[in-house]
Amino acid sequence: MLALAMLMAMAAVDSPVRLYPIDDRQRSDDFRRFTVKLEKAVIKRDLKALRKLVDEKVITGPKDKDEGWGLFAERWQPESPDGEVWTVLTDMLDIGFEQMHPKIFVSPYYAWKFPRELDPRKHLVVVRDVVPVRESPSRDAAVVATVAFEVVQRVGAPSAGAFDWVRIRTAGGKEGFVPGQAVRSPITPRAQFALREGTWKLVVLD
Repeated sequence: MLALAMLMAMAAVDSPVRLYPIDDRQRSDDFRRFTVKLEKAVIKRDLKALRKLVDEKVITGPKDKDEGWGLFAERWQPESPDGEVWTVLTDMLDIGFEQMHPKIFVSPYYAWKFPRELDPRKHLVVVRDVVPVRESPSRDAAVVATVAFEVVQRVGAPSAGAFDWVRIRTAGGKEGFVPGQAVRSPITPRAQFALREGTWKLVVLD
């Protein structure tokens, strides 16, 4: 019995926590059409079109007073083609949307689903399937493990090269480097979209 318990404990330690991609936009025709409009606005950096898709009482922070287009514009700078809002929304459109309620969608899934028992400052989420973990930050380096849609530990700071590399530690204890594009931090802007009076709106971006 003791041996069995030890084996189970070892398996638990080595078993990765996985957060598989979620994209529910096809579950609602109205919401899917909304995302098409959102994508067009984002591609064109169209401030006027974006404002029509954002709720007048949009929330941008944890306080009750952190709402309204004025604070949204101040925080996210949508009037600038280089404003952060455009990059954030582009990433969300690429990652997808999770339906939390018939009238609520959220994004990105890895921020909303991240396990509460883990420290988001010390972990990353792999957002691709079968990502090689390399011995050094190079495409030619030996592969020491592979990761797929799992939570991994962050080790040190990103390493810049031909493209960014991030050093990680897997659930099995293997350390190595993965491309920065393959992982996301759970500490990231989060959005909620809600059906308001028959129209989908961006209601939270914080």
